[in-house]
Amino acid sequence: MASNVQEKVAAENKTQQLAPPKDSSPHDATDKTAVLPEVKVNSSRIKDKRINKTQSITTVTSEELDRTQPSSIFDALRDVPGVSIDGGPRLTGMSFNIRGFSDNEDVAVKVDGVQKNFEKYRMSGTFVEPELLKAIEVQRGPQIASGSGSLGGTILATTKDAADLLAPGQRYGGKAKFGYGNNNDEYSRSYIGYARPIDQVDILYNYSNRQSNDIMQGDNEPLPYSSVQSVSHLLKLSIFPTDTLQFTTSIVKYEQGKTIQLYDSISEFNTQFGYVLRAIDELTISETMTFKPDTPWIDLKATLGKGHTNNDETTPFGWPRNTLSQSGTYYCDGFIRRRINNNVASTAAASAANCRGDRYELYEFENTTVDIANTAKLYQGDDLKIGILKGLQYLKQDRSVALDFENPASLAVYAGYIPVSGTKTTRAAYIQPRLEWKGWNIVPGIREDRVILEATDDTLKGLEQANQANRIHLNERTYSLGIAYDVIPKRLTVFSNYGQAFRPPSMEYQYFSNNGRISGVPISTSPCPPGASCDDTYKVQRSENTEVGVSYLNPNLFDQQIQLTSKATFFHIHTSNLINSWQMANGVTSQNGKETRNGWEFENSLAYKYLYARASYSRITGTVTMPTQEFPVYTIPGRTLNLSLGMRIGDQWDANISYRKVGERQYLTSIPPAYTFATQDNYELFNAGIRWAPNRNLAFRVIGENLGNKLYYLDGGFAGTLGLVGAGRNIKFVTELTY
Repeated sequence: MASNVQEKVAAENKTQQLAPPKDSSPHDATDKTAVLPEVKVNSSRIKDKRINKTQSITTVTSEELDRTQPSSIFDALRDVPGVSIDGGPRLTGMSFNIRGFSDNEDVAVKVDGVQKNFEKYRMSGTFVEPELLKAIEVQRGPQIASGSGSLGGTILATTKDAADLLAPGQRYGGKAKFGYGNNNDEYSRSYIGYARPIDQVDILYNYSNRQSNDIMQGDNEPLPYSSVQSVSHLLKLSIFPTDTLQFTTSIVKYEQGKTIQLYDSISEFNTQFGYVLRAIDELTISETMTFKPDTPWIDLKATLGKGHTNNDETTPFGWPRNTLSQSGTYYCDGFIRRRINNNVASTAAASAANCRGDRYELYEFENTTVDIANTAKLYQGDDLKIGILKGLQYLKQDRSVALDFENPASLAVYAGYIPVSGTKTTRAAYIQPRLEWKGWNIVPGIREDRVILEATDDTLKGLEQANQANRIHLNERTYSLGIAYDVIPKRLTVFSNYGQAFRPPSMEYQYFSNNGRISGVPISTSPCPPGASCDDTYKVQRSENTEVGVSYLNPNLFDQQIQLTSKATFFHIHTSNLINSWQMANGVTSQNGKETRNGWEFENSLAYKYLYARASYSRITGTVTMPTQEFPVYTIPGRTLNLSLGMRIGDQWDANISYRKVGERQYLTSIPPAYTFATQDNYELFNAGIRWAPNRNLAFRVIGENLGNKLYYLDGGFAGTLGLVGAGRNIKFVTELTY
């Protein structure tokens, strides 16, 4: 099972209390009647919590988040092996790429257990401020509890608790943080209030505000319309009725004001699709219960939550599709203009009659999550341990798209793409036994998913009018197996993991049409047979992920106080039934495309007294095989090397420097049927940071990003194209006031 971030990442106070942890975690409290005096232990020893020794899982802790002060959740994960960021430097243009899987449906993103994925043409984003987070876990490859669609992996983000911030013996606290970045004149501020008024209640509220101008690139040119105006809130309440029972409610809200943005925020083709006024409104509500009674048979966790994402876009009349600087008397939406010129009339009067007025698009995404899991320890002996994990999951993803025009005459001539509205409902059950015998650890697993796709709104109307299927049923079973052996107990471990995953065809594929679905226009290009089931039109895309590796842990290297953690993993991924290989010839359909990926991932961590060093490296190669041609996997990133070196002296000083080198990669320059490629240049980035805390109530940070002011391109977030230019040099100043 994927590790639980909340359980794995402990509160990271620099002061330790040698007493029953009355004010830190009720789960560990053993005696509430006697409290020993507090003893402060100042230690510069660094304990690495990043690397899982037998699974491809890396955790970014709150300590790292505080040290690097990332501007986004994407920046926080750049040095995790196998992970890259696709798209552009704006938050609305970024998406996670894990082992070359970059589609929103291939990488699951969860905040406090609630899934956040959404699909929108030429736009991406995960809208949560890193300021609200205490840990981010990255799972590379499918895990049995991740769910369908996690071919590449899963991102698990966990928000802060009051217990993470309160000092020993403290009941109430607060922190104010003020930051400035000189690249885009970004001002940020954050206010946190937290309390444990009684042992049974933990409460936290966090407000964050970020305002900036346009991002400056490495050539000192601004990236047009890349300013940020965002506000975030986190309200979290935990109640502990008993020492074994906990209820936690978290509410995360993100708002981005309506600003001018490129419609395509993820690739080099950004100006071809014009500009829009875009606003983002996100809300995530999570209710989690954990129950750990004094019995080995029950370790229960249940999560119920909803995630809402609203994307409101307006294209004002008069805005052309390529550049805002272009003038024209009757410019309007390009699709309408083209249709008029080809089919109606090209006169100014005809254009004015049909084009005048704004265009409105409202995308509403809602994810409902229910996740119940229990771990039972069936037998605990000296040489033999037997356990079992069981889980039930429910996920409903609603997608509603409304398109409208200020001028009703525009509807009659609109020939553009209208996104699909519909729901995807997944019900799943899984079971994963665990057998530990002497140095062996064997973990098999089986998972059953039942998926239903349903069209709604105008999509449903169009399908009904065309007498085509609007409801699709899919059943899939997947298997997993993990085997590990301690060659040297608690030191040297060899391991192998095998996992299957699948991705149902999205509603965009099932119900795609360029003829629109408004004013009774039927769908004519849907592959679903008229009046018949659409279940067999597409096969589900399946993947098999195989890993072998070795990890080495040594807390006293060379009989010195040197902590070493090292891990190497080789993986092979085979993906079959590629959805984009679907075709129909003479009434017969086929879907024979496949992909193969091979890669290496290295993670290393070294700590000696007040010094630490980290290194990671990842390399992926791959081939796509279509029925008529073969070419490289165009979504894989270049070879990536990350190096970090830092030191911490007491509680007052810490400093770090990091180096990142990304090798060249092949990117797609033309879409099917003619696949052509070009080479994206390699690049190097240097970052550095220093922190000074004269006392426990005051701290100052200076962080330098892209210190060489390198001009480089990010990977494209649309079909492996070239991405947008990354941000240039940025010097950030942060002041923290803690009560």
